[in-house]
Amino acid sequence: MKRRIIVRLKKRVPQSLGLAFFLVFIASFFSFTQGAAPLDPTTIGKRVFHAAPKLLVVLPEPNATIFGREVTVRLVIENLILTDPERKSKAQQGEGHIHIWLDDKEPTTNPALESYNVDDSLFTNVPPREHELRVELVNNDHSSFTPPVVQTVRFTTVVKERETSSHSPTSTPTIPPSFSQQSAYIMPAILGAVFLIVVGLLLRKVS
Repeated sequence: MKRRIIVRLKKRVPQSLGLAFFLVFIASFFSFTQGAAPLDPTTIGKRVFHAAPKLLVVLPEPNATIFGREVTVRLVIENLILTDPERKSKAQQGEGHIHIWLDDKEPTTNPALESYNVDDSLFTNVPPREHELRVELVNNDHSSFTPPVVQTVRFTTVVKERETSSHSPTSTPTIPPSFSQQSAYIMPAILGAVFLIVVGLLLRKVS
């Protein structure tokens, strides 16, 4: 009798475990489908950006003093795909480009230096004085984000010392050392030869 009970239990245990796993799977499937948000067909296969774009001006540093007439602009950008505004002019979430202004009191789209990559930008022939650099991340259609993503940096450029001196200091011409050393040996030799010639002529007359 005991053997039959044990055998029956061994046969029923795998069946009961399979049924339990099946019921758990069905319950979890329905709970997931009921609680999950419906999929947006427009976002399938596309990158969705939930974080706002971030901008950091690395160069020039705030209140920095730059020697020379060239200013390098270096940026760090996050949560934004940089696109060419000439190819994609329609605003799209997660895309945009860069506007850079230097000493522009009323920055608009027209005078801005536009960039759609993270390479360094270079301003040349910058006059020596205080300057204000303004950088903004904008949409493909050049409109500002909400809220605007913009950073302003003030710095000063100073002309190098060699550029400030218009006239170089006058130098006194000197005889090359090689020539002076040669003359120091040549002149006594010439005087000695002349002296010997004079002495020889005098001895001939006396004889």
